[in-house]
Amino acid sequence: MELFLNLLSILPSLLFSSAIFLTIVIILGLIIIVILCVGIKFWFSFFRKKRSSSEDDGQIRVGFFHPYCDAGGGGERVLWTGVRALRKRFPAAKLIVYTGDVEVI
Repeated sequence: MELFLNLLSILPSLLFSSAIFLTIVIILGLIIIVILCVGIKFWFSFFRKKRSSSEDDGQIRVGFFHPYCDAGGGGERVLWTGVRALRKRFPAAKLIVYTGDVEVI
């Protein structure tokens, strides 16, 4: 019992005069920061504004990126075959082709 009391009397001087105290403070600070970040995330996700039905209409949107679709290299046929296959499978889908060509409509 006397050993335990001696340890208790030495403990504050050990903690406040060594690197252990600094390590404990840093770890507690990081834990507090993590708790605050998680709390803020849940706060914003709970009070986030719901999307209206006009923004989320359930329509499928597919985008293709084909930078030079009028270059005549043969890749255009692959692109348009894919577009046609998707159009047959999903007739209501919105298909968008992004291109780097300025003269292609």
